[in-house]
Amino acid sequence: EEDIGEIQVALVLYSYDPTHMSPNDYPEDELTLTSGDFIYIFGDPDADGFFTAELMSGERGLVPSNFIQTVELNEKKTQQMRRMSQQRLSVAPVIGALSANTANSDIPVPEEIECEAIGTKTLELKWELPDT
Repeated sequence: EEDIGEIQVALVLYSYDPTHMSPNDYPEDELTLTSGDFIYIFGDPDADGFFTAELMSGERGLVPSNFIQTVELNEKKTQQMRRMSQQRLSVAPVIGALSANTANSDIPVPEEIECEAIGTKTLELKWELPDT
């Protein structure tokens, strides 16, 4: 069984098109990011500062760590996501409803995120927006 490392939720702060912006030799290994979307990141960044990540579509690839901000989840919920991912289920739909689909980088990061397993293939996420 592949060890995917720690799973975290991250907010995309800035849009990123690896075709035009990547410093790497193989930009096809990287994901296109849209500011305001939420993604999953796995483990620690590599030596170049890139995380392995999963988009809401279920597509996996590399993302630059300086274009995202992690969102804290409690340990129990993180372990539920890890089990789902290790079972080869896409974890992306878990937070699809959180995606703001906007180019505005001043999007507030959700607070008090709760994640609950519903059956064997679905997680439900609830959150609070910070006071502004």
